[in-house]
Amino acid sequence: MFIETADIVFLRLYDVADEIRLDRLSSNLFSGRLPFRQGLVRVDNQSIDLVRPPAAVELGPQSWVVGGEHLDVSLSARFFDFGVISLGATATLGNLDLEQFADRAIQMGMGPDLDRLFETELRTLMDSVSESLVDRRETPFFSEEYTLYVVRRTAEPVTKSDLKDLPALIRLIFGEKKPLSRQQAHLALENAFSYTENDLIILNYNNAFIVEEGDYADLRLLLEYANVQLLEARYYDDLLNRRLEKLFKDLGETRWGLTSVFSGKMSRIARTAMQLILETELMTDHLTSAVRVTEDVYYAQIYNRALQLFRTKAWLLRMDEKLRAMRETVELLNQEFTSRRAEILEWIIILLIAVEVVKIFL
Repeated sequence: MFIETADIVFLRLYDVADEIRLDRLSSNLFSGRLPFRQGLVRVDNQSIDLVRPPAAVELGPQSWVVGGEHLDVSLSARFFDFGVISLGATATLGNLDLEQFADRAIQMGMGPDLDRLFETELRTLMDSVSESLVDRRETPFFSEEYTLYVVRRTAEPVTKSDLKDLPALIRLIFGEKKPLSRQQAHLALENAFSYTENDLIILNYNNAFIVEEGDYADLRLLLEYANVQLLEARYYDDLLNRRLEKLFKDLGETRWGLTSVFSGKMSRIARTAMQLILETELMTDHLTSAVRVTEDVYYAQIYNRALQLFRTKAWLLRMDEKLRAMRETVELLNQEFTSRRAEILEWIIILLIAVEVVKIFL
């Protein structure tokens, strides 16, 4: 397989704030470049609907040094209202056979150079849009990385049936320098999709191989969205863990007694727990409702398979289980609180009666 033209799109996604106010982004922040809402172009809105499309801006060409090699890239940024910034660096290669392309692509993605360059761009960008960031995060950020290998033109057509005879492609997908087994090729083919004889996409956890002569912006956006949802699910899960840890620590340090029952401390802990449950449910609903899939067509299949590969639903399920356990804890806490308060009130009443009886005899 001889590749005449191909793009390698390196993506880095960072959770930088609770929210990004997209309405506050203007061309003044990007050297006159106007940000625009990046929606789906080729995808039928009846099958997939982006409820809150990101704001996108082209940041222009850059010359990076990666692994000692000068690399000309086109840099772009997308801002998602979840509080996520996605940076993309696109490098164009050509006139390589598949073996050479795989070797070079794998080498370019190795080492710390790319991460360092992206983080430098991120810091500059965050300073530029600081007024748009609501509750800006402190470093280190939660992040995800993803790579698109997009073959634009080949000397001969590439079809899904050809994949088993392209070992270099399989090792590229898995990021390995050595040839892989037929079993790994079979696993890769389970995540291959093709709509016509002239296009192809193979999904993996941290990359995708795409054959597309036309515009692949929709595929990139859908895969970015899937990565954003994974990133936010990870962040919310970590946030829930930290808040639960603090909540149970406060609960463990509280002793049941007259002071704790009537000071309102236990009721405050219960209210904090219920507030945490509500906030988490609102966050997850905001996340899962960002993309509406109504029909099982080509692009919807790709998006759903990406979520499956990323195990996003497993992260959300873990959060649901923690929230369910927390509801049960709050219910038990309220029952214990009510029982202890009733018991203390009974003893107070008994004590008051005893005092009155003593007064009578005195």
